[in-house]
Amino acid sequence: MLILKTKGQRWKKILFVSYVFGATILTACLQGPFFRAVDAVPIGGRLKTPMRAIMDSPEVRKIIREEEGRQGTIDQRFREIHTRDELRALAKDRNSHPDQWSPGHKEFVKAMNQAPSITVPGKTRARVLEFSKARCLPDDFSTVTFVRMVIVGKQPPAGSEVWVCTYPYAMYAP
Repeated sequence: MLILKTKGQRWKKILFVSYVFGATILTACLQGPFFRAVDAVPIGGRLKTPMRAIMDSPEVRKIIREEEGRQGTIDQRFREIHTRDELRALAKDRNSHPDQWSPGHKEFVKAMNQAPSITVPGKTRARVLEFSKARCLPDDFSTVTFVRMVIVGKQPPAGSEVWVCTYPYAMYAP
């Protein structure tokens, strides 16, 4: 510990240490919205281009839940214990015949494309409500899924719940 020669220097050091200690305690203990930077994220992740957002409705949720169920059975088949050769054969078969592996996926993508939607700028801020496991690209093996969000702000469409086709980790890692 340094021995400070004047009283003023000692007080400056004590104040500095107490400010740092207080700031550390506040950021570590408080869990309010001011301290959570991930509450509102850009709806397009890092993209600033306009995004198509599907309006949330009971019909859209039903379609997504059905697709999640189908996707779960496909994923379960890959999680079963296989040898490396069997996994290679499964992957090759899945890439060669995607319609046999994921029946109904093309219809799901088509139904979601026909659902009511709005276009919002990519930098529009939204709060993430749910990460879906329903893949939203036609190829069915990409990891881009639907994310349900509520748009924040003061101007319309603020307060709207929407589904966005995006890579969930493009926004932040939960």
